[in-house]
Amino acid sequence: MDMSRVIFKNSQMYKYFPKYYSTEQMKEEIIELLEKERKRKERQRKREEKKNG
Repeated sequence: MDMSRVIFKNSQMYKYFPKYYSTEQMKEEIIELLEKERKRKERQRKREEKKNG
């Protein structure tokens, strides 16, 4: 399994999160947002497939 990483500096992340958030809180929220977006795209894809027959 590839063990690639994505790394952000704290200064980059604190533009989007309160200063009191821990790195773990930021990680959890980012994953939650990504999961919501993945589900949204999947629903959209299914609607388009149904519409196009």
